[in-house]
Amino acid sequence: MAAVEDDPNIVPIAREEIVDRLTWAAKSRCGMTVEEVLRQHRSGKLDDPGALTDVLILLHLLPSDDPLLAGQSDERSREQLR
Repeated sequence: MAAVEDDPNIVPIAREEIVDRLTWAAKSRCGMTVEEVLRQHRSGKLDDPGALTDVLILLHLLPSDDPLLAGQSDERSREQLR
């Protein structure tokens, strides 16, 4: 089996880039923080989750114990990257 680095179908993406994309999309497309989008999505209150599918799928790239998914602030999540 080939290593991940050798597979042309796998594109690596760093956690910081995922968080940056989520932050940008939440603010520019919803006017909310990532945490608020996530809370509304989890509670079924997000107005149009289908319009954010491309953004919400990024959440699945983060490990389940990621600070962002645990409800910690984005700034705190960024601090853990340093």
